[in-house]
Amino acid sequence: MVPMFLGEILTNIDIEPSTPKASLCGSCDKCIKACPVGAIKEEYFVDANKCLSYISQKGMNYLNKIKKN
Repeated sequence: MVPMFLGEILTNIDIEPSTPKASLCGSCDKCIKACPVGAIKEEYFVDANKCLSYISQKGMNYLNKIKKN
């Protein structure tokens, strides 16, 4: 498995966009089965309210907010 990190860069430099890459997803469902909290519902769909990585990046305020709902 190859780790993927998401991020962003804020700049005023003109950057030429790259060519979109082909999907590396195959016909398996390994990621769906491997997700410990069931946040990956189907191919290309992640429920951010269940995703531990997303919640840990947002912090405790976010976690408390979704607990109230």
